[in-house]
Amino acid sequence: MVQIGSVLRATVSRVEPYGVYLHSGDETILVLAPEVSWGPAGDLKERFRVGERVDVLAVRYNHATREVIGSFRRLHPKQSPYYQLSLVDRGTVLRGTIVQCIGDEVTVSLENGAWGHVPRHLLPPEPRAGDAIDTTITELNVDERRLGLKPVTGQPPGGNGPVGAPPTVSNVS
Repeated sequence: MVQIGSVLRATVSRVEPYGVYLHSGDETILVLAPEVSWGPAGDLKERFRVGERVDVLAVRYNHATREVIGSFRRLHPKQSPYYQLSLVDRGTVLRGTIVQCIGDEVTVSLENGAWGHVPRHLLPPEPRAGDAIDTTITELNVDERRLGLKPVTGQPPGGNGPVGAPPTVSNVS
């Protein structure tokens, strides 16, 4: 049995659009596409070749099927866009785009790839998907990839508020 949290050296046995299958000893390991990288996974058949040996982190184990669920991206936690946000100074203005408005919150995609939520009552009526918005962080849980945001005071959706060009956090290291 594989110990969860261990790094395994495994061989790619199959590549599908939804994930990569690997073998390590008698174990089958599946890495689903969202666990390939912190950014877009792209075409997995271009990234991996059958027979290639790679390191993979064991994150879950199914005893019935003897299948390990693995992750490549979690081998590099400092590349997480949420970890990068933990390094910015308090009050830093972050540029984002409203992705959707559902119920009491608005989902915002930041320039570095992280997603967060703004309580709808903090925004003017009728925010729309596609609007640019300047925000600051109110809550950040890196492990759970949870991000609370608030709009910069006086900032209407569309990004035409009083704040100048905000810094980009995509290159924080």
